[in-house]
Amino acid sequence: MTRVAEMPALAVYGSMAPGEAHHWVVSRLRGEWTTGTVAGYLFELTWGPAEGHLGFVPDPSGHRVEVAVLRSNDLASRWRDIDDFEGDAYTRESIEVRLADGSVSTADIYVARTDN
Repeated sequence: MTRVAEMPALAVYGSMAPGEAHHWVVSRLRGEWTTGTVAGYLFELTWGPAEGHLGFVPDPSGHRVEVAVLRSNDLASRWRDIDDFEGDAYTRESIEVRLADGSVSTADIYVARTDN
């Protein structure tokens, strides 16, 4: 298994992905998009400020959830803005991503808070 050299990366599974409603949040960041999968569960949030949006919780024995991955040095200066956009319904966590080419990388992903 090949590990990709680490550059700041963001894995998205919902409305911030290319072509989705909130892609504008990250669309101006310079970088490269690729696809991959993460282990966990994807579900629709039915409570709280993100009601009606998708949520993700990581679980090593969970399903393979498809994600779009942005690798960008611009992320370092934009994490706070993206965190603010995601709000209190999500926390940003690091996760292992299996990229489409079979390599493995680490990316940050927004995990749904299930303790609300």
